[in-house]
Amino acid sequence: MLKAFGKVVVTFLFLGVAQAQEILVVGEAWEGYTETSGKGVYIELVKEVFEPVGINVVWETYPWVRATNYVKSKRADAVLGDYYDSEEAGTSALYPSWHISVEDPVIIWLPKRANAHKSWQEAVGEGPVGWIRGYGFEKADWWDPSIQFHEITDLEPGLMMLKAGRLAGILDYQSSLLKAENSVQLDIQFQSRLVYPGSKLYIKFANTERSKSLIKIFDQRMEQLVNSGRVLEIYRSWGHSESKFSADRFEQQDE
Repeated sequence: MLKAFGKVVVTFLFLGVAQAQEILVVGEAWEGYTETSGKGVYIELVKEVFEPVGINVVWETYPWVRATNYVKSKRADAVLGDYYDSEEAGTSALYPSWHISVEDPVIIWLPKRANAHKSWQEAVGEGPVGWIRGYGFEKADWWDPSIQFHEITDLEPGLMMLKAGRLAGILDYQSSLLKAENSVQLDIQFQSRLVYPGSKLYIKFANTERSKSLIKIFDQRMEQLVNSGRVLEIYRSWGHSESKFSADRFEQQDE
C-alpha cells in the first residue's frame, strides 16, 4: 500500500512538470560513470529515477567547464557529478537533497624521488601542481594557495610533464590517475599521497521553475531507491564496493 501511495505522489509531481517529458543531462565523460555512449553508473542511476515516471533522460558529454556553463546558462537541465556549492545554491543552480555518490579520493602523484617523510605540500614546494582544467581544486579548503598550479587538458600529457620535471605533482581522483598511468606505460615510478578522502557528488540543476519540480521527483524517487536497496544494486552491477556506495552513505544534505 505504501509503495502504491509513493507512485501516486510521484505521478502528481510529474504532472506539475508540465511538458518536461525529457530532460537534458550533461557532463564530462568518465569511464564507468558517465560514458559518451550513455552508459555508466551515474547515468543508470538518474535514468532509474526519472524514466519509470515517464521522463526520458537525454545524455550529452562535453568538457567539464562547458557542461557546467550549459547548466548555468539554462541550455541544459542538469550536470552530473558536481560538488554542492553553497554560493551557487539558489542563485545560479539548484541542488536536490540527495547526492548520487561519494567521489573517489583525491590523490597527488609525485616523482619517486620526492622525500617520503615530507607532507605532499612540502614535497611539491612552490609547484606547479597540475590538474584537469575546470576541476577547481584551487577553491578547495584543503588547497594551499601559496602553491602554484597549472591546468592541463588531459592526464596523459600531464604525466609526461611530471616525468620531464615540468610539474611538481598531479592532482586527480584515484581511479583516473591509475588508469592514465597504466595507459601511457611510463618508465618512471611515482609515489601517491592521499590529499582528500572524497566529497559527495550531486546532480546539479539549472535554476528554473521546471527544475524545482524535477528536484521534487528526484528526491522522492531517490529515497525509494535507497530504501529498497536498488541504488546499491546499481553500484554493485558496475563493480563498486559496498563500503563506498552503501545506502548509509546516501544521507540527506544538511540544511
